[in-house]
Amino acid sequence: MSQNIFVMGLGNMGAALAKTLLGKGYPVTVWNRTESKATPLLDAGATLAHAIADGIAANEVILVCLNNYEASRRGLSSCSDLTGKTLIQLTTGSTHEASNLQDWVTQRGGRYLDGAILAYPSGIGSPGCALLVAGHEAAWSSAQDVVLTLGPASQYLGDNITAPATLDFAVIFPTVTLMLAVVQSIHALEGTGVSIETYADMIAPIFGSAGHSIKALAHSIALNDFSQTEASLAVWQAALENASNSFRPGPKNLDLVDAVSQILSGAVAGGAGSQNLAATIQYMRDSPQK
Repeated sequence: MSQNIFVMGLGNMGAALAKTLLGKGYPVTVWNRTESKATPLLDAGATLAHAIADGIAANEVILVCLNNYEASRRGLSSCSDLTGKTLIQLTTGSTHEASNLQDWVTQRGGRYLDGAILAYPSGIGSPGCALLVAGHEAAWSSAQDVVLTLGPASQYLGDNITAPATLDFAVIFPTVTLMLAVVQSIHALEGTGVSIETYADMIAPIFGSAGHSIKALAHSIALNDFSQTEASLAVWQAALENASNSFRPGPKNLDLVDAVSQILSGAVAGGAGSQNLAATIQYMRDSPQK
């Protein structure tokens, strides 16, 4: 018999999690601060929780997919008893936030898994989709089927609760840095007579499976249309900031991280937060080297 699932947060990723579970026959309850976002899922068979406490009380597995851990803690603050519940945190955050939330959940009788999603929303449930999760083995045993439904290529990393957050940074940073390097290169080529298409055709094959994303980014710049996105600039900026906090303060050199963060933050501050990564070219154009 399928477990009852409660999904907290219906942004692009949270909605994809809920939709995938519904498609696999799971009973799904959803909550979002703006309830209208739940309408497509309710039409697909989900149940709406008007309060987080109600959703947790009625379900066995809780998937949390909010903006950050602070929002998660605020939402969970009304829940004093989590006995028999397994909470899976899929919000990007730092290692100390993961440890603190695990303590908070276990003190209230619940089981806890911290996780990172290595996919865009459209990839949830696909064969190559992977969630990296860690926590006590009892938590993994109780939620393994749910995790593997969402990400068939998922990995359980044992009880090292900090592993997903650490690896999340190690995946997010090279990904966003590669894309920004391509945007920077296109910006450098502007006015030289070399077309964006020529450059994209040359660079995309070098990076294998990332080539498709590189071509899509270049195409977006060529059209000057930055509206199509599964992960907005604001989402990338927040994810990188939250993930890199695992290493602050500390002995790690984060100069390159800070440089990338400055570009993302500058583009978001310039009004491109809802657009895709290619929109950072506008920030580069508006901020010439002094």
